Amino acid sequence: VKVYAVALYLNEGSKLWGASTTVPALLKEAPGKASLQLVITSSLVTQAKLADALTESLRPRLEKLGLKQEEASKVLADFGNIFAKGPRMKKGTVILFKFEKNGLKVTIGKSYSAQMKHKALARALLSTYVDAKAVSPYFRSAIFSNLAADSLGAN
Repeated sequence: VKVYAVALYLNEGSKLWGASTTVPALLKEAPGKASLQLVITSSLVTQAKLADALTESLRPRLEKLGLKQEEASKVLADFGNIFAKGPRMKKGTVILFKFEKNGLKVTIGKSYSAQMKHKALARALLSTYVDAKAVSPYFRSAIFSNLAADSLGAN
C-alpha cells in the first residue's frame, strides 16, 4: 500500500546539478540547500504510524553516525513528539523536512512547524532515501540520475 509520495528539492545554485554525484557529496551539500517533501496519499496514515516507520529507518543510521543507543532513542523520541504534537494526518497532508545547517525544520500542513537542532538526525533522514539501503531504491535511483542528467538551463 502506497502511503505517501516523496520528492527531494535541491536549490538551483547547488553544484550537484549536472554532475555525477555520490551519497557523501549529497549529504554534505544538503544543509541549507535541500528539502524533502512527503505528501500523504492514504487515509491509513496516522502521526504514530509515520513516526514509527521513520524511526525504524532512522535508528540504524543514527547509530552508524556514532550515536549511542540511549542518545539515538532520545533524538528519536523528540522527533516522534513533533508528529504527536502536529496536526492530524489525512490524505493530502504535506510534510516538509528542510535540511538546515544546524539540523532539521519540520513543517506539517500549512500552520505547524518545529525545529530539531540535531545535525545527525537531518543526515540520517536524508540517508533514509539516498543511501545504499534506501527505503525506496527507485526514488534513490531517480535522484542520482536526475542530478547527473539535469544541468539547469540546458535543454
